[in-house]
Amino acid sequence: MTVAAREHELISSNKPPSRNQVLARYRQLREIGRRHHHETLGLVAADALLHRRAICAWPMERPLLLEHMNELCYAYDLAIYTAPPGTCRRSIVMHARSARFAAGSDEAVVLTAMHGS
Repeated sequence: MTVAAREHELISSNKPPSRNQVLARYRQLREIGRRHHHETLGLVAADALLHRRAICAWPMERPLLLEHMNELCYAYDLAIYTAPPGTCRRSIVMHARSARFAAGSDEAVVLTAMHGS
C-alpha cells in the first residue's frame, strides 16, 4: 500500500484505527525492518563486530559471552548504523543504495527511516 493510499484511508475515515489495526500495522512494519536488518548484516565486514566489541567494553582476551541477548543486538546495531574506524561507510547506507523498492512502498519508507537514524 502506498503512502498516498494510507493517508487517503486516514483522511476519509472518521474514526481512529482500532487497537488491533494499529498492532497489525506495527507488526507489518516491524517485519519489514527485520528483513532490512537481516539483509544489512550480510554487508557487515567480518571484523566489524570485533571493533564494536571494543566500543562495548567487552574484554578481547576471552570468548564473547553475553549475559543477555540484548548485548549482541547492541553490537549488531553498532555494526549496521556506525562506520568502521577510518571509513565513512555505514552498512545501512550500502544496503539502502543497493535496494530497489517502489517509491512510497512500505519497504522504501522503512528503509528510508532506518537510513536516516
